[in-house]
Amino acid sequence: MRSLFALTLAALALGVHAQDTHQIIVKPKEGSSRFTSVNAEIEIMGMEIKIETEAESTITKVNPDGTFVEITKVTKAVQKMNDQQSTQDAGGERSTTRDKRGRVLERKGEETDENSARMSAAIDFVAPAQAVAVGETWELEEPANEATKAPKTKQKGTLKGIEEMDGKKVYVIEFENTLLEEPTMGGKGTIWLEVETGELVKLDAVLVNATIQGMQAEGHIVIKSRARS
Repeated sequence: MRSLFALTLAALALGVHAQDTHQIIVKPKEGSSRFTSVNAEIEIMGMEIKIETEAESTITKVNPDGTFVEITKVTKAVQKMNDQQSTQDAGGERSTTRDKRGRVLERKGEETDENSARMSAAIDFVAPAQAVAVGETWELEEPANEATKAPKTKQKGTLKGIEEMDGKKVYVIEFENTLLEEPTMGGKGTIWLEVETGELVKLDAVLVNATIQGMQAEGHIVIKSRARS
């Protein structure tokens, strides 16, 4: 009788543990759109560069395996260099295919240069393959990506908790990326993802040991995203 009672408690404990884990995946709806803004402050050899971009993305296709295609159109692109402002062409459009962990599988349209690809890889977030509990830390490695020109990257992440942001429940995840190809650099910060859809709500990160065109650089990047109402 005691053995049966012990087994019952163990089964209940396993059930509670399973409920406490979270599978972080992107679950977009076909036809849905989001507005995203990027604000970056980069300092290279005493030169300050501020970049502000805004874009609208629409999910045009969701496949049975969870991969999806999004079309992104830049609506605003402004660059300030030492208080000198220039407005760049904001008409670029790009098609990106991602899997449910957020990894880029294919990209068509606007070309990405090597420096931009490395900066993006330094702050890009890929969800873990396994379900994780609050407080749990994981590590993963992503191979070099021909679609994005991103080098091989190592990522460490921790699910810090779940909170409310803009009226939605969000995962709060701290992450640190390290590019594993020379010259090495990385990025670290916090990302907030919608619990229901896995979509990005906010990212706040800094570049670590960054090198841009052979010069040491520091950078702070904030990305915010919201669904079109």
